[in-house]
Amino acid sequence: DHRQVAYVLGCLANLQLNLGHYDQAVALSERSLLINERLFRPDSHEVASALEGLAGIHLIVGDCAEALRLLRRAHAISEKHFGIEDPMATVIENSLASAYFDLGEGSRAIALLERGREIRAKLLKPEHPQFVRSTDNQASFYYRCGESEKAAELFRTSLEIKEKIYGKAHIEVAYSVWGLAHCCQALGRNEEATGLFQRCVTIKEKALGNQSAAVGKALADLAECYEFQGRYSEALPLRERSLAVLEQSGGAEHPDVAFALVGLAAVCKALGDHERALISG
Repeated sequence: DHRQVAYVLGCLANLQLNLGHYDQAVALSERSLLINERLFRPDSHEVASALEGLAGIHLIVGDCAEALRLLRRAHAISEKHFGIEDPMATVIENSLASAYFDLGEGSRAIALLERGREIRAKLLKPEHPQFVRSTDNQASFYYRCGESEKAAELFRTSLEIKEKIYGKAHIEVAYSVWGLAHCCQALGRNEEATGLFQRCVTIKEKALGNQSAAVGKALADLAECYEFQGRYSEALPLRERSLAVLEQSGGAEHPDVAFALVGLAAVCKALGDHERALISG
């Protein structure tokens, strides 16, 4: 057992997760946790981080009960031993909120995040990274719970802070832009939403390159925005480009490619190209 082995296993688990190989990801993450538990105290930063990593995979595969068990343990460690400025404390808090949400306890998720943000607001400056991240997390859950107006307000707050720190085109700004775009779309502010989704694509292309999976997903979001407005002819080339990028970045068998094919098929069907829709779908 060695801490470097545990770290490598965690990285391999994330790689398998990104490739859609969920069973392998769980097995590797479990091995990483076991090594960390042997090497470090049960309440150590390393164990808490490994617990959160394994829980995140369980959340993705839909095993929310197991994720909740792991995250409660990680959160107990965090509450007792981590400071409010510790990035891992924010990550664990957000993951635990995700588990609550996925189990149908949205109000409990919101309460957890509100408490965390209120504490950080009292102890940290507005530009502190953990206060900004906490604001983004709370905004995201408001959106997921259907409270788009509250979510938009928090995403705007986060966006303004990030723009002051990083500038308007930094990759750190992209998440707040993306979140605000979704809120505007939900609220029927289509013109603003379209501009924000376009901005998100531009930021990610500049920061990550045109062939990044993140760019492929951003293109799909912009296409969906056009589709929401009935602008299918404008959505089609975006869907096609999104599919090409995701195939190149993750391979033809990646789950993201399957979603991209479904999206492309839906646009083709809306445009009356039923033959291509059948092929794509």
